[in-house]
Amino acid sequence: MLSIAREKPADTDDADPAMSPGSPLRHDVDGFARGSRNAYELVESFAEVVRDVRLSVVRVTVDERDVALGTIVRGDGLVVTKSSEIGGGRIHCVLADGSRHLARRIASDAINDVALLKIDAGGLRAIEWSDEAPEAGRIVVTPTEETVPAAYGAISLRAYRPRGRGRAGAALGELGVLFAADRETPSVVFVRKGSAAAAAGVETGDVIQEIDDVAVGSVEQVVRALRDRHEGETVEIHLFRGDKEVVADVRLTLRRGSPPAPENAQEPLWGLLSSVRSGFTDVLAHDTVLLPDRCGGPLVTLEGKVVGLNVARTGRVESTALPAAIARDVVADLMARYEGK
Repeated sequence: MLSIAREKPADTDDADPAMSPGSPLRHDVDGFARGSRNAYELVESFAEVVRDVRLSVVRVTVDERDVALGTIVRGDGLVVTKSSEIGGGRIHCVLADGSRHLARRIASDAINDVALLKIDAGGLRAIEWSDEAPEAGRIVVTPTEETVPAAYGAISLRAYRPRGRGRAGAALGELGVLFAADRETPSVVFVRKGSAAAAAGVETGDVIQEIDDVAVGSVEQVVRALRDRHEGETVEIHLFRGDKEVVADVRLTLRRGSPPAPENAQEPLWGLLSSVRSGFTDVLAHDTVLLPDRCGGPLVTLEGKVVGLNVARTGRVESTALPAAIARDVVADLMARYEGK
């Protein structure tokens, strides 16, 4: 059972969200903010709202570290979560009953930063998406797998399609190879030791043919296919090795010289933001203070209707969800890829 703890002294404040020492939004060691709307007593009052939905929520860990929430989308162990938060490492999902299950990534949607995981479990309660499109001002809650939700807030803007396709603050990914100088054919002439390509078994002399089912016939097309991909994402690469076709699943590593950069000069004062926080298909904005490791789970109205899938913390008091209609389509596409349809 969670309990509200004493506040951190000023010299140990981790500034998330970063506020002055006297701010009512300063976090205590339990992760709740005493005196703020996310104080334990207030969040606990929404326990009844998420009583049923929380059974469809999991906690996702990588190498024993909490990195995201996940949403059960099929009873035989299919879970969606925030893709960029689960880079290399051993992935587990913790269910509402406390059981812990090894997970593997089986498909990803790079645009919406959603990954489909598979755990060996059955009889799970799959999420039920609502057809409702909540209006601005509607109170929404973010459940976890525990009885008390993570946070609550209000819809800031009804679902809309953001302008631009860029990735705010994202760390770009790379393969770690060099190609032939003529650049006409994506023929690999060097594989950097310790790179993503090396880990996936790519070899000197390999010629790349496809990246995630998109044909590439030149180095420029390879660059274009990877331009908006990010650290931790996995791409499926088809290549020729002599007269043999080889498939390599490459988990991209951080592109050298490309650390995440803030879009706004105030961002360093806002606390932890999601590394991938823009470029989504459609979004539902809400003012929940939702830390990055609480993204990937459902967004719920006071009536218990699931109206979105949280995908990013984008500002000091701003988070983003995929509307339920978009989340449903993304999940259907990921499942179809998993099943080979």
